[in-house]
Amino acid sequence: MQEDSDTPESVEKRWRSLFQIQKSLGGKYFIVPSYNYENTTEGVKAMAAYFNRIGKIANEYGLKFGYHNHSHEFKPLNDNPSQTMYDLFTQLTDSGSVCLELDVYWAQKADRNPVELLKTYPGRIKILHIKDDFTIGQSGKMDFESIFRQFYANGHTDYVVEIETPASLRQKTGHDGKPLTETEIMDEVFKSADLSWKYLNNATFTL
Repeated sequence: MQEDSDTPESVEKRWRSLFQIQKSLGGKYFIVPSYNYENTTEGVKAMAAYFNRIGKIANEYGLKFGYHNHSHEFKPLNDNPSQTMYDLFTQLTDSGSVCLELDVYWAQKADRNPVELLKTYPGRIKILHIKDDFTIGQSGKMDFESIFRQFYANGHTDYVVEIETPASLRQKTGHDGKPLTETEIMDEVFKSADLSWKYLNNATFTL
């Protein structure tokens, strides 16, 4: 949530309302999926300070407050090519107030090995975001077994699965040569979700 123009009081009030809803629903985490930060040292410092402040409020509601990565967080900072947003943000945030949800797919797309990230930040990455090109386990690009085994070795078990509709599916045509309808696309998505569930459920490396 980008709230630069709001007062600290109104920001806190809004977050408390959201946290109360999440708690009432039995939620365990409150993960921010995106944040418009400046890709500089000072920009990441400001973001980390904000997350530390809001994370302490989340603690009052028994929630783990965290951040979900995509691929751009692994790019070098504009003013420090030897540092990335992901690593600096992790260093600057309080482990007791801010956790990380590792999207293993986007980390891999950024040429960061998810297993190595899990080894580097065993106490910070509390939840995995499992994703593939489409159906989980079918691209051959993701070493899910090593990812899960390291995650469990770190002492964590929580993960979520995302089935994202690829652009290729929206460009696909049917027998009549016409683009698939929205219903046909969703049928493919549900088939993918079913295959993904079977893959993870039958895997010897998932709990």
